[in-house]
Amino acid sequence: MRAALRRLAEYSARTAPVVPSATAAEDAARVAHLMRERGEAALAAGVAADSPAAGPVVAELVAAWLPTQAGTADPPERDDARARRRLLEQLEAAAEPHIERYWQLMCAATGRPQPPRWDAAGAWTAAALRAHPEPGPGVVLPPAPDAQRALYVYERVAAHVTALVDAVPEEALERPTPCDGWTVRQLIDHMTWENLMITSIARDAPRADQDADHLGADHAAAFRESVAGLLAAFTGSGMLTRTYGPYEAPGALFAQQAAVELLAHGWDLARALGAPTGLAPEVADEVLAAARGIYGAAPRTEGGSFAPERPAPEGAGGADRLAAYLGR
Repeated sequence: MRAALRRLAEYSARTAPVVPSATAAEDAARVAHLMRERGEAALAAGVAADSPAAGPVVAELVAAWLPTQAGTADPPERDDARARRRLLEQLEAAAEPHIERYWQLMCAATGRPQPPRWDAAGAWTAAALRAHPEPGPGVVLPPAPDAQRALYVYERVAAHVTALVDAVPEEALERPTPCDGWTVRQLIDHMTWENLMITSIARDAPRADQDADHLGADHAAAFRESVAGLLAAFTGSGMLTRTYGPYEAPGALFAQQAAVELLAHGWDLARALGAPTGLAPEVADEVLAAARGIYGAAPRTEGGSFAPERPAPEGAGGADRLAAYLGR
């Protein structure tokens, strides 16, 4: 706690405004509120901090923060790499878990309202700044895949992963997985939610319940139902031939991305269960190629979606090479 306070005090002394503004406290509170609000919204929507979709959020936050630096020594004047480094430094100095916990306890002890929690939104914002260290060209989508082939690839991957989920016994649900901090149950829940999320996009009503329990009492039945619902959305809603969102993302791209996510997490599940990891061998190479197209430009930064790429074992199949590409 003392070390955290010292870091914060030293940072504040070094970066304090030369002539404090009369509205400095209000301005800082307003920007902090905006950052927390945008970070929490991004987390609820499942926007990865290192995804292209996070870029516009970072740009908005930097633009709101820049005016608060006008009175500091050598203030940044525009959104560039220097400004983003300064904002990241400020976040890292201010978002100290020990200090946040101290104020929560102080408010509890004195009967005052507790300040809003900043930890999750702050971690997302910091990760987004590391992943987007300077303004970029915006969202650049990969080319739309062939719709019917993307559907076939998803069907094959889903069939293999469904068989794996069906074989998970109750006593294995609390085992750890290669996904840091996730148990087998949490991993299956995440795969289920991804299917449900894309299905909701097809229905023009995106879900925001990522943290809910999507499995209930029967993890296998819940997962199978989510796969069936997504296949029905792909084939019955016209999703594969439509575009979505402000960037007009092709619906077929969602099918391709769903296959990538499902095969990667299916590999995680196989590892956790001690099962063979050579899933969907008939299409795994295509999934790996799709992953390179979708995530090839994604930075491998602290707090991001992927660890640095690792070498795959000699003679590894497509699923094992996908795992190595995504940092498993």
